[in-house]
Amino acid sequence: MKKYILIVASLLFAFGALIISCDEDDLNLPDPITPEDQEVIAEGSEGDMKVARVFETVSQYGIGDAGSSKNAYLDDCVVVTWDSLTATIDFNACADGRSGQIIAAFSLEPGYNVIGLTAEITFNSYVSDGCGISGTMTLEITRALGADLGPTFSITVAEESKLIFIESDATSSWWGNRTIKWLEGFITINDYTNDIYSLEGISYGTTTEGVNYKVNISTPLIFDNQCQWIPEGVVTYTNYLGTENEKNLTIDFSVDSSGESNSECDSWISISDGSYKIVIDINQ
Repeated sequence: MKKYILIVASLLFAFGALIISCDEDDLNLPDPITPEDQEVIAEGSEGDMKVARVFETVSQYGIGDAGSSKNAYLDDCVVVTWDSLTATIDFNACADGRSGQIIAAFSLEPGYNVIGLTAEITFNSYVSDGCGISGTMTLEITRALGADLGPTFSITVAEESKLIFIESDATSSWWGNRTIKWLEGFITINDYTNDIYSLEGISYGTTTEGVNYKVNISTPLIFDNQCQWIPEGVVTYTNYLGTENEKNLTIDFSVDSSGESNSECDSWISISDGSYKIVIDINQ
C-alpha cells in the first residue's frame, strides 16, 4: 500500500507563507522588492505548486502495489480506470473544484522501485480549484535509493508542449524540469509524518501579464513534514528574462534571524539581488 505523498502540502504551506494569496498585491514584501518582482515570486511558486499537485495525483493513484487505489488516503470521488498501462484518473464525480481527467501512460508496470519507469501525463478538460491545465508532462523514476531512502522522480515539461494554466480568463505557462528525491520515510510507507523530500531544477514561465521568467533552485529545497517551513534551500527568480530589465532575486531559506547560514526549522529567509540583502520573518 502506498501512502499519500504530502510534498504538495509542504509546498502550499511554505511557499504560501511567501505568496499569502494568489493576489500579488497581498504580498506586502518590503521595498525595494517591486510589485513586478512579487508577481514573479507568486506566479513562479504557484506554477510549481500546480506541477507538484499533478505529480502527487499520478503518484497517488497510478504508482504503488496492487490494491493501492483502496488506500484510505484516497478520495472516494476519484475514479481510476486502466487500459493496459494507461491510467485515466477521472474527477468528474468530485464536488471539490476538480473535474476532467488526468491521463498517465506508463512505460512499464508502475511501482516505486521500477527504475526507468516513465509516465507521459496529459489532460482532458482538467480543472483544479478553478484553474484549467493543458500540455504534456513526463514523469520518470530515475533512481531507487533503497532501504529507508525512497525513489528519485524527474519531472520534465518541454517548451514545445508547455503547461498552460487558465484561471479567470488569465493565462500563464510553465516548462522546465524538477527533481524530487524522497530522502526519508519511505520504509514507513503508511506514515507520512516522517517524510523528508528535496526539490531542485530549473523552470521557465510566462506570467499572466506576459512577463517571461526563470526559477532556478540552485541548492535543493528541503521539505520536512515535521517542519512547517522550508529549513534549507536557495532559489533564484529571474524577472523580465532576456530583456534589459532582467533582474535576479535570490531567496535563501537556510538563514537565521541575522542572515547567517542555518538549516534549522524556522521562518527566517533572506532575499537579495546582488546589491542589497534583506532578512525577513515570513511568519509575521
